[in-house]
Amino acid sequence: MIRINLLPIEYQAKSRRIPMPNKVSIIIYGAVIAMIAAGSVGYLRQSTALSELQLRRDIAAQEETRLAAQSRAIEKMEMRAAMLGDRIRLIENLQGQRFENVSWLNAVNRVLPTQLWMVQATRNMAGGHTTVEGVAEGYQPIAKLMEAMGGDRALFICTAHAGPKAGGRQNGSNPLHGGRGLD
Repeated sequence: MIRINLLPIEYQAKSRRIPMPNKVSIIIYGAVIAMIAAGSVGYLRQSTALSELQLRRDIAAQEETRLAAQSRAIEKMEMRAAMLGDRIRLIENLQGQRFENVSWLNAVNRVLPTQLWMVQATRNMAGGHTTVEGVAEGYQPIAKLMEAMGGDRALFICTAHAGPKAGGRQNGSNPLHGGRGLD
């Protein structure tokens, strides 16, 4: 069947053709599409990087709180260790001086004769000198003390006062001396 269009040109059906763009418009459209694609890719990468960064920050914050608690515990342990070390050094110092003091008292006991009563005894740890103050029943106990010191005169500096028996003590009873049984 043959179709004839009798309508004027204004009313005639127009063909539905899409005009083909020229080269310049194709380049412009391609550039716009490429820019949109590049922007989308950049946005996706940046959002991924930001989410990873936020995740790392959260992990770092959790790690920091965990390490802070551990560091406080370590500081407490170090303080306790230092205190225990000080205690150990004190005990070792006391242990070391305990036998030294006993031997010093034994040496003082060996040198003190009967009829000489010790009132005060001091010891100079740095110089190694011992000062003994006491009361004697005459000068003979002082002479015996000087004789007993012999070559150790550098160790003892004596200040003894001769006079009557101190405090009504019985014939040679010395509460600090106690005889020669401590050797």
